[in-house]
Formats: sequence, structure tokens, C-alpha cells
Amino acid sequence: MPHIPGKSDKPSKEAGPLVADVKKIKFDGKYLGWEYTQFTFNLTNESKDRYAWKVKTSSNRHYSIETAIGILDPDCSTEIVLYHIPGVLIPKNGFHHISIYWIKLTKKDVNARMAWQVRTSEGCMHLSIDFPKKLLDPRYSDHKSMSHAITMRKINAELDEFESLKNHYMLTNPELKLNQDKKKEADSKAKVKA
Repeated sequence: MPHIPGKSDKPSKEAGPLVADVKKIKFDGKYLGWEYTQFTFNLTNESKDRYAWKVKTSSNRHYSIETAIGILDPDCSTEIVLYHIPGVLIPKNGFHHISIYWIKLTKKDVNARMAWQVRTSEGCMHLSIDFPKKLLDPRYSDHKSMSHAITMRKINAELDEFESLKNHYMLTNPELKLNQDKKKEADSKAKVKA
């Protein structure tokens, strides 16, 4: 479910030429954590100069950016699309953020990548990332017995999965099974001699 900027969103301006139309990134959706979840916001250049921008996340394992680098002309805006990657634990609110860096361009600068290779950032803006509280409550429970039970279930499930994978691997690789049987025979003969 893409975010559509509305009246409730307050612009985020941290003493720089670039302004985001949101204060925080709030991922929400029915299948959050199970599917790629999209969040879209606009970045606007409110100055009279051209700027190159670059977006980075605090965790590439959790998030992906559609277009991470670009150029903004004066009084123009661009749409930035951020994705939450499924299959990883949803972090606490405010734990991760995205950073938007910028540098002022000259008239000769045409390529944003070349400008970033030559110069360093002139400024930065951070937007924290939040998730719905309903998803966070069971995962960060303070109740120790509940967290212990969840941990034990995970360990048992991992052991069962490991055993099934090991058995499957033994069946599909007969040479490995023969080597294991030879090793067992050699160990039993060594025990008999001792």
C-alpha cells in the first residue's frame, strides 16, 4: 500500500535546501513482513540552485530504495520509493532511518554519480522509520517466560528442520551415506579392539 502525502504530514526541513513532505516513514499494510511493502514520499528543492541528492538506509537487509541518487533543479521535486523487504524481523520504531544527503552542483555538473565521486556531502536529513504497534507488541514482549517459550519453539523447529534436511541430503547423496557407514564400521572396530 503506497503512502500518499496528505494534510496530516508535516514537511521535514532540517536547515537545508531539500525538503521531504513527511516527518517519518510509516510502513503499513495487510501483509507487512510477508510481502514487499512500499512507502513513497516527495523530495523538493526549495532553493535557487541545482542539487545532487543521495538516499541511504541504515540497513540494506531491511530496506531497498528504488532510485538512490539523482539531481534536483530549482523548485522541482522527485518521488522517492522505499521498500521494506519481507522475511526479516520487524525492528523497533525509530531503530532504523534513511538519510538524504545533498551537494550543490555547478553548471558544468551533468551526472550525479560523478559529482558524488568528486565531492563530499554538504548536508544531511534523517527520517526515522516506524511500523504499526500491533506488529511490534508480541515480538518485543517484556514477559520473560513468553520470550523463552518462543525461543525454545524456534530452536526445536530449527533442529527438526536440520534433521529433515540432513536425512534428505543423505538420501540424495549415496557416496556420503557410504562414507558415513564406513566411518561407523571403523569406529566400532576400534572400540572392539580396545
